[in-house]
Amino acid sequence: MAKYQLSYFNIKGIAEPIRMLFAVAGVEYEDIRIQPEQWPSEKASGKYPFGSMPILVYGDIKIAQSFAITRYLANEFGLNGKTNLEKANVDMIADALKDIGEKIGKLFQEQDETDRKSVV
Repeated sequence: MAKYQLSYFNIKGIAEPIRMLFAVAGVEYEDIRIQPEQWPSEKASGKYPFGSMPILVYGDIKIAQSFAITRYLANEFGLNGKTNLEKANVDMIADALKDIGEKIGKLFQEQDETDRKSVV
């Protein structure tokens, strides 16, 4: 039987919600942590769709993009809601969290205090 493999940098970042889904579902997976110095050769290998991480591999299935992975696993593990309204609410909260995460990322990247205020 195939085992899930999740590849991402050795940080929490955008892969952490995926790791949390595995934990909540009680599903074992291989957590492959890529070191920054490994990334150029890993990226050049061609095994990463869009040349980015995270990536989920499960047998012959390969899924890139953190929210695509999260939604796929939520569906697989039955954590996406039972009714269409529950599913819409799950998606709404997930999308809001994504928006917040992007703003937090910009805050950390912006060095100028005045420009930092405009991010929020």
